[in-house]
Amino acid sequence: MALRRQILLVWRRGLRSLITLLIMPLIGAFLAIEASPGGLKPSPDMKSVQVLAILVTVAALTGSSLTYTDLVHDRDVLHRDHRIGVSATCLLAAKTIVFGVICGVMAVVMTSIYQWGRDLQPKAYGWHPYPLLLLVIFLVMISSLGLGMLISAIAKTLEQAVTLNTLLAMLQVVLNGSLFDLTYRPLQLFSLILPARLGFAAMASASNLNQYDPTDDALWDPSFDQFRWLLVRMAIVLVIAIIAAIFITERHWRGASLRRRL
Repeated sequence: MALRRQILLVWRRGLRSLITLLIMPLIGAFLAIEASPGGLKPSPDMKSVQVLAILVTVAALTGSSLTYTDLVHDRDVLHRDHRIGVSATCLLAAKTIVFGVICGVMAVVMTSIYQWGRDLQPKAYGWHPYPLLLLVIFLVMISSLGLGMLISAIAKTLEQAVTLNTLLAMLQVVLNGSLFDLTYRPLQLFSLILPARLGFAAMASASNLNQYDPTDDALWDPSFDQFRWLLVRMAIVLVIAIIAAIFITERHWRGASLRRRL
């Protein structure tokens, strides 16, 4: 029931709204194509870093943009569903599944367009370049989706949701690891919960960018164990964010129900 209801809510946004969802990954792919004629192939000029920064950051912003207003926008409808016995766990799980599928479609579109325009990174860890890049882009999107859902659960108004998502977007851009060395800074620990930072490091590890980068970022270590752990971290970010969003939403709805009884 909750899953069918969420599909209906997404569909009611209209065809124009659904098509608009593709704008960010489309623009991101074309900007990445224009950023460097060498594509994602590692080189001493480090042009691939700019390309990775564009792809990963756009994926992160796309993921959070899907959900940061969702609970705020549909709060009355969802609370009515809650009053008839649908739990916050079911509702948010349904949202995660539906928007996760949308993330998957957008990740395929973004990766495919970029592969059409430029060369991908070399084969790494026994993975073909296309599925490896697709997996990282998808995990960045869906873990950012989780953070967007958490923002929507925390925010009490649309204005608060916009402000919090703007802050998240700024952090994802600045702390993704491409602009300056984060290794020995206090911001390093905080950046480890940001999907853009983890996804960028995963691709840097697969491309062995440390051979050209004097900062020698520890997260970019070119080993499969490091690459796998970065993917697991993004999955952990998603799970923790959704669980926290469920807890906050359930608490808000119980409080609202209690106030109505009083």
